[in-house]
Amino acid sequence: MNKFKNKFLKCLEEDMTVGNVVGGSEGLEGGSVGNGDTWNTGDQRIPSSIFGGVLTRGGKTKCKKCKKGKKCKACREKEKVVSENVGADTNWVDGDVEITLKDVLRYASRSQKEDPRTFEKLLINVSRDPNRIDRADLSYPIVVGVKGGKPTKILDGQHRIVKAIKHNQPIHVRYLDLDNTPEHFQQMFN
Repeated sequence: MNKFKNKFLKCLEEDMTVGNVVGGSEGLEGGSVGNGDTWNTGDQRIPSSIFGGVLTRGGKTKCKKCKKGKKCKACREKEKVVSENVGADTNWVDGDVEITLKDVLRYASRSQKEDPRTFEKLLINVSRDPNRIDRADLSYPIVVGVKGGKPTKILDGQHRIVKAIKHNQPIHVRYLDLDNTPEHFQQMFN
């Protein structure tokens, strides 16, 4: 029981680090520090499971059967499935309000082709995993929030934009006109 208590309290402290950044979603400076993850932007913590391993959107990354540096067959299979579905569970949460990517797409425009450089200035300025960029599927449209007729933020598709720019390819875009969406959308994405 003592081992569980110690592990549990350690998780509660949230003193986990990434590189040289310490702290939670507010970082040391109190502002957003960003990590390129549109699921929970700015959160630099690496949540660890009290049962071992690191927690991800798809669950633990390793189990007790995994050896040092090598994953067991079950974990490799699970990781493959999770990597194929990255982004499908994208959502935004603020208190009791949750908006899913599916909700956003209900209000977004039809897909149209655009030059990805149009959105370059809206990219979050962070380093990105080159493997994730290479795996980005350009057949899926990005989603861009628009306010007052001007694009204001990329809601989904940062890695796809980087890949499209890298390969000099047009990108499919769906626009979410924040002036004509429910109030909770406007509050979430303002």
